[in-house]
Amino acid sequence: MISDMTEERLHIDWGIDKLYRTQRQVEKNPYDLESWSILLREAQSKHISEVRPLYEHLISIFPSASRYWRIYIEHEVQIDVV
Repeated sequence: MISDMTEERLHIDWGIDKLYRTQRQVEKNPYDLESWSILLREAQSKHISEVRPLYEHLISIFPSASRYWRIYIEHEVQIDVV
């Protein structure tokens, strides 16, 4: 059940096989910081509506990681600026 929810939440059209593999790695091992870093870098180039589930999943795993909260909030705020 949890893997189904994770798969549903993280279904993002990355367009690049390497990123799909990285996403699957995060689904298998949610504490893989290197894979998260790769996905976050790519997520910042997409519209927030496409990657919001990724951020939500990330902060549910690392709720006290202020760095991830900051990245997420800054991406949300970009909507208002643009």
